[in-house]
Amino acid sequence: MGAVSVAGLETIVAVFFSTFTTPTAEVFLTLVRRWVLCLGRPAIALLRRRGVDSVFRLHQSRKADFRKGRRLGRQDRLVEWHKGPRPRWMSRREFLAVPDTMVLRLVRFACAVPGWRTERITVVTTLLDPEAYPARDLADP
Repeated sequence: MGAVSVAGLETIVAVFFSTFTTPTAEVFLTLVRRWVLCLGRPAIALLRRRGVDSVFRLHQSRKADFRKGRRLGRQDRLVEWHKGPRPRWMSRREFLAVPDTMVLRLVRFACAVPGWRTERITVVTTLLDPEAYPARDLADP
C-alpha cells in the first residue's frame, strides 16, 4: 500500500462519514484513533492546527519522563515535544506546517479493574490548563 497524505486521509474520513446518515460518537472516535495511530507524532499537531484538542494514550514505545518539564501536580506535567524526522507518508509542505516543538501535557494514573492487575496508563493531551481540565477528569473514562 502506498503512502497516504493528510489531505488523502481527510478525504477518506469525509467519504466514510457520507455513507452514514448519523455516525455515532463511538464510530467517530474509533476512526480518529486509527487516523492518529496511522499518522504518528505529527497527528496531534495537525489536529491542533485545525482547532481540535486531543487526549490520547501514550504509545508504549514512547517513554514519559516525569522528572522533566513543569510540574502541575502528582503525575501531571507539561513537557515539550520535538517533531522529529519527516515520516515517509508526509509531504515536505505538510511537514513544514508542523511546529518544531509543541507543549503537551502528560498525565499518569492507575486503572484498576476488579479481577485484573492494576495498570498504569499515561495520556498525552493538548488540554494544558489543570484547573479547567483536572487530571482526575482526564483519567475518568
